[in-house]
Amino acid sequence: MSFKSLDVLLNPNKIIPHYDSRANLARKNIFPISAELHWTSNCNYDCTHCSYGSRRKTTNYLTKKIIETLIQDLIHMNCKAVYLSGGGEPTVVKKWGQYTEQLVSGGLEVALITNGIAILDKHIDTIRKMNYIAVSVYSTQEDRYKEITGSKFFNRQFSLPKKIKSSKIDTIVGARCVLNMTNYDELYEIYCSAIDAGFDYIIFIPAVDYEGRGVFLKDSWIDYVQRIIVEMFDKFDHSRTNVKSLLKKKVKHYSNNNYLDGIVCNGSELCSSIKIGSSVFFNYDGGVYLCQPDIGNKELEIGNLYDKCFIDIWNSDRHYEVIEILNKRWSGGNCKSCRSIAFNKAINGHCSDLININTVDIDYFL
Repeated sequence: MSFKSLDVLLNPNKIIPHYDSRANLARKNIFPISAELHWTSNCNYDCTHCSYGSRRKTTNYLTKKIIETLIQDLIHMNCKAVYLSGGGEPTVVKKWGQYTEQLVSGGLEVALITNGIAILDKHIDTIRKMNYIAVSVYSTQEDRYKEITGSKFFNRQFSLPKKIKSSKIDTIVGARCVLNMTNYDELYEIYCSAIDAGFDYIIFIPAVDYEGRGVFLKDSWIDYVQRIIVEMFDKFDHSRTNVKSLLKKKVKHYSNNNYLDGIVCNGSELCSSIKIGSSVFFNYDGGVYLCQPDIGNKELEIGNLYDKCFIDIWNSDRHYEVIEILNKRWSGGNCKSCRSIAFNKAINGHCSDLININTVDIDYFL
C-alpha cells in the first residue's frame, strides 16, 4: 500500500467491509481483525510525556516461547494485521526482526511504532516488508531533544526515511510527534523537518495523560498551538499532516464530543467494533485486552498468555463476560480515549445510510 494522503490512511470507514462480512456471523466464528503487541515495558528512552510512565518501571518482556506461540495462533486464526507498539520500545525485544518475518510469512500485514534508535542496517529489508512504520520525532533543537527523551541520538530521529526508501518500496514511512511542555511551540518547525527528511506524513499528538501524571498540555500552550496553526495554515500540506483536525478538536487527541450523539443504529446498545473483533491488545505481562485504554486493568483482562494460549482465550467464557461489561460502558456513554469510537461512528453511519462508504470523516480518529 503506497501513501496517498492521511485522509485515506486514517479513514475509519475502512472498518465497514469487515463489518459487512462479520455482522451476522456467530460469535464463535469471529476472530480478531488486528492485534497490537505491547511485548515489552522496557524502553531505550525516558520521555517526559510518556503515556506509560508507571508501567515502564517494570522491565518485563513476553518470553520467546510466548511470542512464538502467539504468532502461530494469530496466523492460524487468520488475523489480518499486527501492530508492534507501546508499553515500551518494541525494537528492544531480542529477535523482533525475526518475529516480524514470521508474521509477514504467515500472511499478516505488520506495522511498527518506534523511536527508531535500535533499528540497524540489518533490519531495513525487514521494514521494507511492512505495511507502514511510524517513527517518533521530538524536537528540532538538540537540547530540547535531550530534555524530552533523556537520549543523545538527536541526529537519528530524521534519518530513517532515506535509508528505508533507498530502493522502490510501498512501505509507508510516517512520523509521529507528541506535543508536550517542551516542544509545543515547535510544531511548524518539526513539520518542516519531517517533510524535508522524506517522511510521507507527520501526525501531531497532544500528550495524553492516561496515568494522571499531569503530562497534558496546559490551556496557554493549547492557545499557542492553535494560533500557530492558524497563522501558518496555508503553508501546511494538509494531505500529509493532521493539523486541520487538531485545530477542529481544540488540540486534543480525542474529540470532546459525546460519541453517542447521532447514534441511531447498533451503537446505543453495543460496541460494534468489539462485536466484529476489530482489535485485541497483548500486554508485556501476558494480559489480553479488548480496548487500548484498559491495558493493565486486570478487571478487564480476558485472559493471560502465561495461563492459556490465545486461541483458547479468545471466545472463552471470560471473553464474553468482559464484552458484556464493555457494552454496558459503551451504552452508558462512558467510553473515552478509544480509537474504536471512530469505527463505531463509521459503522453507525453506514448502517443508518447517513454517510456514503467513500465519505472521508477522520475527526474522531486522528
